Amino acid sequence: MMAPLLSIENLTVQSDGAVAVDGLSLSVAAGEVVAVLGANGAGKSSLLRSIIGLENPSAGRILFGGRDLSRYATHRRARLGIGYCPEGRRLFNAMTIADTLDAAGPSDPEERIRRKAAVHDLFPQLVERSEALAWQLSGGQQQMLAIARALMGAPRLLLLDEPSLGLAPAVLGELMEVVGKLASQGVGVLLAEQAAARALAVADRVAVMRRGRVVLDAAADTLERDAVAREMLG
Repeated sequence: MMAPLLSIENLTVQSDGAVAVDGLSLSVAAGEVVAVLGANGAGKSSLLRSIIGLENPSAGRILFGGRDLSRYATHRRARLGIGYCPEGRRLFNAMTIADTLDAAGPSDPEERIRRKAAVHDLFPQLVERSEALAWQLSGGQQQMLAIARALMGAPRLLLLDEPSLGLAPAVLGELMEVVGKLASQGVGVLLAEQAAARALAVADRVAVMRRGRVVLDAAADTLERDAVAREMLG
């Protein structure tokens, strides 16, 4: 059996003096979409931030491609193949779409052009508005740009933190279609969400978090939405 792309073992993360992630274990395989569901404050963001290196675990291990990430700074984790799209998008409002993608891409011009073309195939709207500034975009277009920026690093694992926030259902549906396409190309996706219905539609597996712990981990097609909701709410 092939080893998982990402393996988290007994992870504990403290944030602002409180335990945000408590002895959590989880894995993501290449080409697999794992939805981490939970109410606000369940620890989803701290989990993703610890994987990319923005929060330091107090216990446990994070393995990516068999490598222990504990000695890797955030930029080195990105170079290994981990893409991160944070909650709230965190775009530079005064930068155009084109400049944002160029800044996130590799230094080699030909490779940067190739990656931009792949991103444009996923998000045609970004081509149409390539010279628009980030602040001039709709919420959906900003989320597309935030994901596209992460994809310019050609990640093997994509971390998406609450991509549904503030988006209309139709736009969210488009984004989830992109998540499915990425998985079909072999990218592992760890999707942190409160919108259970949309996440269940695209996920292969669901992990429900409550108070920093995984209280349910199962194949998405075996779960009923009301059961997931009960676990989320406790």
